[in-house]
Amino acid sequence: MKHWIGRQVIVYSDTEHHPPIIGILRRWDSSGFCIVGGTYNKKIYFRNIRKIEKVNGSRESQSSSLHSVGYIMNTSLQFDNAIYFKSFVMIWNKDELFAYGVTLMAHDNETVTLSDDRILYKDQFQFVVRSLRSKL
Repeated sequence: MKHWIGRQVIVYSDTEHHPPIIGILRRWDSSGFCIVGGTYNKKIYFRNIRKIEKVNGSRESQSSSLHSVGYIMNTSLQFDNAIYFKSFVMIWNKDELFAYGVTLMAHDNETVTLSDDRILYKDQFQFVVRSLRSKL
């Protein structure tokens, strides 16, 4: 059933009281007996799943796009989210574009490690991220 990972799916609950969850299946956790997916990365246990279906082709074919406006990352949580979601980041050095479309691997209070293992100081650069806009 791992072929559902990364796809738009509808997960039907085993009871009529819970509406179906529509979203991208992010993870299949056999050891935890659950899947992770939906808009808020909700954990759904195998025992609560009645059926998983692929979303109709018209909805699945619509891909997400980047917002036209980005925001400057300042807080630790913003850097954590950019790492977790593998967001594309623009890096500026004053008014000069230093890097475009890079992903972050790690950060601490003073530095940021890029996916190509370069280490940059937070006080010398501005890190701008644009979030994805879903078509769902």
